Amino acid sequence: MIEYMPNIFFIRIKENQVFEYPITLENMQQCFGNFDINNPPEGYVRYYKIDPPDKTDRFTYYGDIYPEYNGKEVWEKMIIRPYTDEERVLIKDEITDYFELIQEGDSSQWIYNEEEGMFFPPCDPPTDGVYKWDNSTGYWKRIGDWQDYF
Repeated sequence: MIEYMPNIFFIRIKENQVFEYPITLENMQQCFGNFDINNPPEGYVRYYKIDPPDKTDRFTYYGDIYPEYNGKEVWEKMIIRPYTDEERVLIKDEITDYFELIQEGDSSQWIYNEEEGMFFPPCDPPTDGVYKWDNSTGYWKRIGDWQDYF
């Protein structure tokens, strides 16, 4: 019986380069039988995956994940860096263009939140129902009750 051990991966090395894609321990055991995970079959090495980053910061660039072979094992690497000021301006411009397109009218009352990369109305809506911001009046307009929507 094959023991299930999640998050243990291997990868094939060919001509001292990473070849193809990571393979789960379970698949390796199906192909090669039980083996010592610290001593994989020839041509294979342990592959260490990184946890995906928490992408809550809209102004951080997350590059592609790529494998790096150090001669005995492979570690995933990822380029993570802050967006440049120029990139931030481009992002804001794209968001602004899209927002104005879907807003169908004057959006000058809305406030752009730099940290979240989103537009927000100038004040919070009332809590006694469902409201939509009305650009023409500059106030929240009631459009229904909660039970109508949930």
